[in-house]
Amino acid sequence: MKIKSSLVPLALCLLLAAITLSCGLGASGAKILVEKEVEVPGGGNTAEVVFNGEEGQRVLISLEARSSPVEPYGYLTYPDGSGDYIPSIDTIKEGKNSAKITLSQSGDYTLAVMDGSNQGGAVRIKVEVLD
Repeated sequence: MKIKSSLVPLALCLLLAAITLSCGLGASGAKILVEKEVEVPGGGNTAEVVFNGEEGQRVLISLEARSSPVEPYGYLTYPDGSGDYIPSIDTIKEGKNSAKITLSQSGDYTLAVMDGSNQGGAVRIKVEVLD
């Protein structure tokens, strides 16, 4: 079987992308701790994801509504059980919300995602290491 030479760069690019994603790296080379789409129930309920982080890691938490009128925000619970609204309800813009933070503890973090409109819907969650 003969492969057209114009397809070789495309095939190599696809192979590299598959290897990168299987290693937990995003397109930019950043380490991805979580990348998932969840269904946030309406009425003030939450959808949760858990990720493992290390003290001192700088991370970007991004929430993106997949449908209108979802207004995603989060509550991050630290390994010791304390928590904070990250990203907060005050930072939502056109269905997107994000926050850059430095993790203060090593261990499992739980991100509970809520909808400020209380309607519910799909939200894409991404937590990536910045440094």
